[in-house]
Amino acid sequence: MKREKYLKDIQGIRSNIEQRFGGLSPESAASYYDFLKCKANLKNYLPSYQAKSHLDFFNDVWYYRDWAELDQRHSYAYRHPIVVGDQSLLSDGKPKIFCTFHVGSYRLINFLLVKNDLRFTLIVADDHYADMEKEFGFLANNYMKECGADAGFKVLNAQQGNIGLQMIREIKRDNSLIIYIDGNTGVGGMERKDDKMVVIDFLEGQIYARKGVAFLSYATCVPIVPVLSYWNDDQHPVVHLLDPIYPDRSQDREEFCVSTTQRLYDLLGELVIKEPAQWNGWLYLSNFSVPSSEEVVQAKENSAYTFNQQRFDVFPWENNHCLFDSKTYETFKISENLSKVLPLLTDYYSSSDLEEIMSKDLLNSLIHRKVLIG
Repeated sequence: MKREKYLKDIQGIRSNIEQRFGGLSPESAASYYDFLKCKANLKNYLPSYQAKSHLDFFNDVWYYRDWAELDQRHSYAYRHPIVVGDQSLLSDGKPKIFCTFHVGSYRLINFLLVKNDLRFTLIVADDHYADMEKEFGFLANNYMKECGADAGFKVLNAQQGNIGLQMIREIKRDNSLIIYIDGNTGVGGMERKDDKMVVIDFLEGQIYARKGVAFLSYATCVPIVPVLSYWNDDQHPVVHLLDPIYPDRSQDREEFCVSTTQRLYDLLGELVIKEPAQWNGWLYLSNFSVPSSEEVVQAKENSAYTFNQQRFDVFPWENNHCLFDSKTYETFKISENLSKVLPLLTDYYSSSDLEEIMSKDLLNSLIHRKVLIG
């Protein structure tokens, strides 16, 4: 019966998503902007993936995101995950850094550690800290009583200034850590792009990534256990414990941090290619994306141009009219008149014809930005 109730609740999520985003349009403002960023992320990082439509893909990402939240509250899910990999990693009593990702039923690793009586500290983003401390604390304490476990756990805010020292202290107390590396949260926020970050390859693009997980491993001589979660074809949550990554102290620290961070994201990428919509990251990848460089285009006499609708979208935002660039993730305010004109330019028009409906300076600017292409 519990399995049937679980499947029914999952179907309820799909119905809610369809009601929420089924009629999504540019007039939906904030939700539509989130859709544009999701679509841009997919085009830039996994262009080979052929979604039925970008809106369907956006809906699917939200569907799996809400499903992951359901699994944390649904006793059937956290009591009965399929666990793949070396489960002795959960029972040897030694501290580890469980490095996981926002893919599949990613919160079930927390319950798996509780069930195995493993003391741990969960590292979460600032905007989730209060909710996770309260909600997961309540659920985990109840689950410990049910399992007869006595695992100690705590929740730490990833954006506290001394979070690095706090995590090292937790490891020295023989507590394991659970870190969601692909949230890219920490001091400075998700959009941090300085020398504390490293540029790595991810799917078919590049991103700014934090080296903290690898640094902690190197500094404490504690292994990293990558954890991947997903739902199989039977709608059953799977938690996969991959082979540990042991710190190599004979290797330069910076080299280890960069190569290990790349390795972790390679593992994520392999699963994302197989199950793209199960990764939440499509909703925020633009925050730490490394935009590709491109050549500047100059207007040419007697050339014909059309609106670059594969790259740009026009949409309203807070009483303004905007243009979204899916390649650079930049948003520009444009006039109401231009917002009406651009979508109509589906054929090629000569520069002289275009100058009859806009100034020469505006035309040159649109060509320069590749809003209009020849």
